[in-house]
Amino acid sequence: MNRRNVLIGLGAAATGSSVVLGSGAFTQVSTARSVTIAVDNDSNALIELAAGDPPVIEENTGGELAINTESFGAFNENATVEVGTTITLPTHRRSA
Repeated sequence: MNRRNVLIGLGAAATGSSVVLGSGAFTQVSTARSVTIAVDNDSNALIELAAGDPPVIEENTGGELAINTESFGAFNENATVEVGTTITLPTHRRSA
């Protein structure tokens, strides 16, 4: 067997196995989790939550963020709702 046939055979085997086995990559995952979030008005915080664009997330007078469900319709029970990049996380530099 010459070198070209061996290389072609190895390339075909690698390509065939990647088609059968897949890449292992995924674009979305979901899981059942619970979370507790507390609001703290700390001017020395490392990060903050800020309302993004479009204004689906609104900041009230107390500095809390709230989801404005009326701007894009109602939530369906047991549904996945994606509202885009509505919350940003600006970081703050801590002074030494």
